[in-house]
Amino acid sequence: MKIAYINSFYAPNEVGGAEKSVRFLAEAMVRQGHEACVITLGPERSTSELNGVRIERLPIANVYDPLDASPKPGWKKLLWHGLDSYNVKGAKAVGQVLDQWQADVAHTNNVAGFSVAVWQQLAARRIPIVHTLRDYYMLCPNTAMFKGGKPCETRCTECRVLGTPRAHATRLVHTVIGNSHFILNKHKAYGLFPHARADVIYNAYAPAEHCPPRAPGLAIRFGYIGRIAPTKGVETLINAAKVAMSSGTAFEVLIGGDGDEAYIESLKHRAQGLPVRFLGRVKPEDFYTQLDWTVVPSLWDEPLARVIFESFCHGVPVIGSSTGGTPELVQEGRNGHLFEAGNAPQLADIMVKAAQAGADASGKRSACLEGASIFAPAYVCGRYLTAYQQAAAQR
Repeated sequence: MKIAYINSFYAPNEVGGAEKSVRFLAEAMVRQGHEACVITLGPERSTSELNGVRIERLPIANVYDPLDASPKPGWKKLLWHGLDSYNVKGAKAVGQVLDQWQADVAHTNNVAGFSVAVWQQLAARRIPIVHTLRDYYMLCPNTAMFKGGKPCETRCTECRVLGTPRAHATRLVHTVIGNSHFILNKHKAYGLFPHARADVIYNAYAPAEHCPPRAPGLAIRFGYIGRIAPTKGVETLINAAKVAMSSGTAFEVLIGGDGDEAYIESLKHRAQGLPVRFLGRVKPEDFYTQLDWTVVPSLWDEPLARVIFESFCHGVPVIGSSTGGTPELVQEGRNGHLFEAGNAPQLADIMVKAAQAGADASGKRSACLEGASIFAPAYVCGRYLTAYQQAAAQR
């Protein structure tokens, strides 16, 4: 089978979990004897290959490169999003690649920079479309549905206007897959993907070999790993550490990841005098082996925090905020605990009780490892291959 993957970015530009997931799928399909071609954005037109996957990079057909983090005036951002609602020029470039590399099925993921206009190009060539929802791009220009420090309960006028072409284009999709039930149901509730077969497939992850659990220490360790940004709730974790410290219970908090330097400095200032250490960028396999608990304090409705299933695969239970797809995976008292997003005292209470109970006091490590089978690469690949075959059968 010839599979075309379309995603805004691709290795080495692994901006987030979507890029890791697309790379994993493309390389896994090649290992199984299929052909994979990734169509992605790049500084210039180029063709290359990585681990058997053909990579077609196309220059951005918009007013600036989305990887450019320099400040932009509001009018320029609005223009970018307006063009990205249905970018005919960017989509036509994708169509030219498809004419050369004729796919049996296309798997679209994050399409910012190309826009949903790529679906029209695929439909015109009668290529079945499988689309995975990984954020709120179809509903919200900033992809997060988060404003004023909290998740949006409804869509604002800007989201509705810019989202209209996207919503209409979802009629062309044959199969829509959510990386959580939460994000799939969110889109279906707004009437998107009316004709598509719907399914949920969690992302895949396999830890590196020989990753033993942490050796018992003097103090229980809690850890956060990932992008450090206001929506991620790291400030809530630090505030919780301050409250928990007053109990006299011994514990330590490790924070791994990077982000805006000024914001991180402000967090370090807030954490002064607390048992909190900032590690910078760190590999997951080196991080989880230092922990007794992983904390996922997201403030926004994160569809599926990659940290959760990474943690489970390493046998580390999770304390997560009850937002987005997190409650689907964290089972209260079995493989972790849930708390109200932004509620530092509640998080502190959970941390104190966990620290007093000691490492793996309730056998949570075993529960995490038992439930990790749904993230196994072979299982996830099999689910996606079935989705591709079902879509291709509709051709």
